[in-house]
Order: sequence, then structure tokens, then C-alpha cells
Amino acid sequence: MTSINQSQTINTNVQSLVNRAAELVLSCDAILFTSGAGMGVSSGLGTFRGIAAGVWPPLLKHPEFDFTDMSNPQWFELPQGNSEKHNTANFGYAFWAYRYNAYTSS
Repeated sequence: MTSINQSQTINTNVQSLVNRAAELVLSCDAILFTSGAGMGVSSGLGTFRGIAAGVWPPLLKHPEFDFTDMSNPQWFELPQGNSEKHNTANFGYAFWAYRYNAYTSS
């Protein structure tokens, strides 16, 4: 009999916590989800580390840039156009388009 009462108490407590969490979600303005590195690998997304691990192919040809460099939004403040030096906003847009397509197709 004691184990049934403990089980009911636990279920009541858990249900109370679930109800409170639901209230918070329903009354909030926004929810921010985060995850650790590698969470998308099982979905087919490449990792950000290691040689050629989900890397945008032009980065393999230009080792002076890495994923962190390309992820910087300052690329969009550069002049438009194409350049062999890859120092224009177009290079940044191409990287972001590649990442967007990788995420939306997974």
C-alpha cells in the first residue's frame, strides 16, 4: 500500500511540474533552443571540425579561411562583387547559402 501512495505522489508531482512547464511555454514571448556541437550529425549535417568534415568546398581550396571566419556576419559589410582574393560580400553570401541549403535539406 505504501508503494502505491508513493507512486501516486510522484505522479502528482510530475504532473504538477509538467503543467507548470506548459503554462510557462504558453505564456512566453519566445523560446530559444540551443544544442551542443555534433547534434545535427545524425540528421546528415557535417560537423564544423576536422578536415573536410561538412566543410564548404571552397574552404578546402583556401586554408586561410576557416568555418569561424566564414561565420562572421562582417562578410556582409564588405563590397559586393567577385574577386580572386575572395574578399567580397559575395564570398560570404555563397558560404551562407551553402549552409542554409545544408540545413534545410537535412
